[in-house]
Amino acid sequence: MPPYIPWHRELVYATGVLEIVGALALWLPAWRRAAGLGLIALTLCVTPANVHMWLNPQLFPDVPPVLLSVRLLVQVALLACIWWSTRPPPEVADAAAV
Repeated sequence: MPPYIPWHRELVYATGVLEIVGALALWLPAWRRAAGLGLIALTLCVTPANVHMWLNPQLFPDVPPVLLSVRLLVQVALLACIWWSTRPPPEVADAAAV
């Protein structure tokens, strides 16, 4: 986690709990869209930690630098997957637009 962000341990636990809550909410159709938006926001919030690791590989000698780069690419794919999988089906979206 970047040094300029306070409460490292607390934020790790908080984001972990939010991740679990978001994942559970995905199972409830009425909550799916809100869960998707929350998980996208959460993923964007943890981006500084991933960028910090990528820019400072010497601080993480146990992690190969190439994996730090792959992690950022996977994060982009994860964002796309969350967005795609939590959108309403086309027939529902078309009916809502009318």
